[in-house]
This record gives sequence, structure tokens and C-alpha cells, in this order.
Amino acid sequence: MLCKTQRITLYELRDALAMAEGVQVHHSSIAALLKRLGFSYKKIAGGL
Repeated sequence: MLCKTQRITLYELRDALAMAEGVQVHHSSIAALLKRLGFSYKKIAGGL
């Protein structure tokens, strides 16, 4: 689901996991996992 060039919010990722796998998780749990795995992110002004 993740790719270096793809932009996806934690909320969109949460929804995609729910649709694809039936997994219900909080967006903060996804953020914590991604951080442990070494992923980083940059906030974009205006949320785009």
C-alpha cells in the first residue's frame, strides 16, 4: 500500500486497511508502527 512517491494520509491508510483487510485500527496506531519501521513524513502546508 505504501510507496515512496505516493501521498496518503493516515486516515486514508486506515480506511484502505479497513476496506482491504477488514482491520479496524486507530490512525495513531498506524503512525506509531510506521515510525518504528523507520518511515518518516513531512507535514504539507494546507494539508495537500
